[in-house]
Amino acid sequence: MEIEEPYKRQFTERIAEAIETQRLIKKIVNSATEEILLLFSTTNSFMRAEHDGLLSLLRDASDRGVKVRLLVHIEDDNLREKLQDEMRKNFASLSILYMRKPLERTITTLVRDKQVGC
Repeated sequence: MEIEEPYKRQFTERIAEAIETQRLIKKIVNSATEEILLLFSTTNSFMRAEHDGLLSLLRDASDRGVKVRLLVHIEDDNLREKLQDEMRKNFASLSILYMRKPLERTITTLVRDKQVGC
C-alpha cells in the first residue's frame, strides 16, 4: 500500500451512450485547471465535437487560463486550410496541430491536468 500511495491508479472506461459521453466531457473540461490535451483521430470526430459545442467549452477553458492543445487528423489539404482559417477567426486561443497520416485506431482521447479523462 505504501508503494502505491504516490501513484494514482489509471483507468480506461468505454462509454457507449452519446449523452453520457457529452456530459462527462463537459464535466472534465469545466474542471480543468492547468491543461487540456485532445486528440481527434478522424475529421468526423472533430466536426462532431464542433457541432456539439465542445470547441466553445474549450475556448472558455482557455479564457480561464487553461492551456488547451488539440491534435486533429485531416488528410484533405483544402478542408484543412478551410478549418485553419475558421479556427483562427473563432477559436484563436486554442492551439491546434493537424496531422495528415491517419492513426491505426479510431479514437478520441482527452487528457485533463495530465490525467486521462475519456
